[in-house]
Amino acid sequence: MQYLGQPKSDVAIAKYAVALMILIRILLYLFRQFRIRIRKNENNRMDPPSAPWIPIVGSLPFMGRYPERVIADWGRNRGYGSVFRVRFGTMNAVVLNDLSSIHEAYVKNGHRMSGRIQTSLIQEMTNGNGLIFLDYGDKWRSMRKFGHSAFKSISANEHLNEIIAEESQMLVAALAKQLNNPESTDEYLCGNYKRAHPPQSLKSRYDLNNNAGEWKLLDPEEFMHKATGNVMCNLLFGRSFRKDEEDYNAVLEETPIQARKSASVFMLVFLVPALRGMPYVKDVIDEALCFRKDTFKMIKEVVDQHISDFTELKPESDFVDCFINEMKNVDREDANENSFFTYDQLLTYVFDIFTAGAETTADTLLWGLLYLSRDLKLQAELRKEIINIGGNNFFPSVNHMSKMHLLKATIQEILRIRPINTFGMPRTATERCTINGYDVPKGSVVLPNVWSVHHDPEVFPEPEVFDVRRHINEFGEFVPSKSVVGFSVGPRQCIGKRIADIDIFFILSSIIRNFEFRLPKVWQNSTKSFVYRELDMKGKNGHVLLAPEYDLEWRRIE
Repeated sequence: MQYLGQPKSDVAIAKYAVALMILIRILLYLFRQFRIRIRKNENNRMDPPSAPWIPIVGSLPFMGRYPERVIADWGRNRGYGSVFRVRFGTMNAVVLNDLSSIHEAYVKNGHRMSGRIQTSLIQEMTNGNGLIFLDYGDKWRSMRKFGHSAFKSISANEHLNEIIAEESQMLVAALAKQLNNPESTDEYLCGNYKRAHPPQSLKSRYDLNNNAGEWKLLDPEEFMHKATGNVMCNLLFGRSFRKDEEDYNAVLEETPIQARKSASVFMLVFLVPALRGMPYVKDVIDEALCFRKDTFKMIKEVVDQHISDFTELKPESDFVDCFINEMKNVDREDANENSFFTYDQLLTYVFDIFTAGAETTADTLLWGLLYLSRDLKLQAELRKEIINIGGNNFFPSVNHMSKMHLLKATIQEILRIRPINTFGMPRTATERCTINGYDVPKGSVVLPNVWSVHHDPEVFPEPEVFDVRRHINEFGEFVPSKSVVGFSVGPRQCIGKRIADIDIFFILSSIIRNFEFRLPKVWQNSTKSFVYRELDMKGKNGHVLLAPEYDLEWRRIE
């Protein structure tokens, strides 16, 4: 067809020009992809391929609500492989998408892959103290060494066993009391427990006539947060807090609220720092920083009391006492290392452990209860194992852990199927290195896709199916999996892993021994009947992967 007012030859030239431009664009794109995938540098190392991205926002528009799952698909099904670059906003990260690449980066090259990103927001929050956000160097090595030693000493002490066991029994008693009298406010929650639904509304929403007098409705969320918070306080401070200590209880109640409210906003600013000053973003961050100051105030009061009462280190001493002992030990040979043990460092260190440890453990327990509520048969098998090993009057002990193979397998499956930190904490390369043949320059941001490892179908067939038997061998014994890496690996592996394992084991075993719990039935207008409530088991994603809000029906087991 001829354009109006144009000679036929001009029309042909225009068509050829457009075709030539398209061809050039295609060739440039293919050349760029060829360079990314094939080009080798002077050391014979390849650059990692790059996922699709656009300026400023990077690959975020292509990743949806669950970037860890999209990135896992890119690696397995779109040809990007186990190591490739993904732009999270303005941050260009190298993503490790399988176990071998994570092991090569964090274990074989652990000393080269232990840095942390340093931003103005991180500096504002930490002032260069703590542990989680400390960059790789002498101070981090000193604090890591101390923390590992302190936790190892405390976790090996029978006193910790008694603390967590006692807290587990207090939790059981509190749950039983609340179930016997749903209208009451249990002292265990210090009067702050807010039900998701007023008691009078439950009769119309839930089928409470099924096994009337036996099953009672209860939201376990705040019970889990209180239990893990008290364990962490005993670990750090050597004590839990009374119901009349309002500052502490306010902090404990507000911590999960702030975590859920601000996590995604902090991550957004982390990825696109320019958003820090936007009205809504600024308000959320300012509120979170204000809460942080309140938490520091509570920690400071407890630490000051410890310093005032400090006499000598005792075997049953807590984390704060261990740190104060280092502060007061002026005869250390390494004066430079000793200088890291400061008052401000102690406050931030305690804050890091308190907020990270208690929250992640509680969130793991909430996922565990939700999955177990869907399988009463598994609960019965677990209860049988607990009674066979621990007796009818079960009181949890670390000595039981190695003997309860089914329960250990269940906990590992909970950790696998819904890892709380789907990407772990970003690290930076402190030296240039090679991962699976790809060049990772110094300063590169590196992210492990924990979700991808936990849902690798070659390692875990039908990865979205909750199957505890995958962790049991033919002899009925629990098999620890190297492919469950929620606590990370290498030099920056979580120093509280052992304590978290004990905490989850004690609390979950105590609940299963004493209660049966299930998802309630809700009224469905379309069928005019009660059906089991459907929940979004994908979870609520932000910086961490949280279970959906839910209630359970509970029944006491004698």
